Amino acid sequence: MGRLRTVTLAILVILLGLARPTALVARQQQEVAGPRYRAAFAALPEGKVLRVAQPTGMNVGRYGGMRGDSLVLLLDSGSATPIPLQTVMGAWTRSHHTGRGALIGGIVGALLGGLGGAYVNGASETTTDDAAGAVAVGAIVIGLGGAALGALIGAAVPGWKPLPP
Repeated sequence: MGRLRTVTLAILVILLGLARPTALVARQQQEVAGPRYRAAFAALPEGKVLRVAQPTGMNVGRYGGMRGDSLVLLLDSGSATPIPLQTVMGAWTRSHHTGRGALIGGIVGALLGGLGGAYVNGASETTTDDAAGAVAVGAIVIGLGGAALGALIGAAVPGWKPLPP
C-alpha cells in the first residue's frame, strides 16, 4: 500500500510540474507574439479584412492602421476598436482560393480531356495513328476550360490566410 501511494504521489508531482511551465511558456509566447505582429500589420493596406485572436475571443473587421502599440480594427458596426498588440495571439487576412481552384480544375480537366481525346480517337471511323496528338489536344483544350472554371469557383470561396508573426 505504501508503494502505491509513493508512485501516485510521484505521478502527481510530475503532472503538476509539467502544468506550471506549460502555462508559463504559453503566457510568455502570448506576450512575445503580439509585438512580433507589428511589421505584418504595418505592411497591410488599410481596409483589408482581418481576423484577430485574443484571450477574450475573436474579432473580425477591417484593418484601420496602427495607433501606438495598438492596431485599429474597424468593426461592421462602424466603431473603431483599438486592440493592444500585447493581447494578439493570432491574426489572419481574408483571401480567396482562385489559384487552388485553377490548379484543381486544370488537372481534372486535363485528365478528362485526355481520356475524351483517346475515346474520340478510338471511336471514330477514321482512326488516326496519332492517338497521342488526340489525347494532348483533348487534355489542353478541356484542361484550360477546367482551369478557368476552377478559378471562378475558387474566387467565390473565401478563406483565411495566417499572418506571420
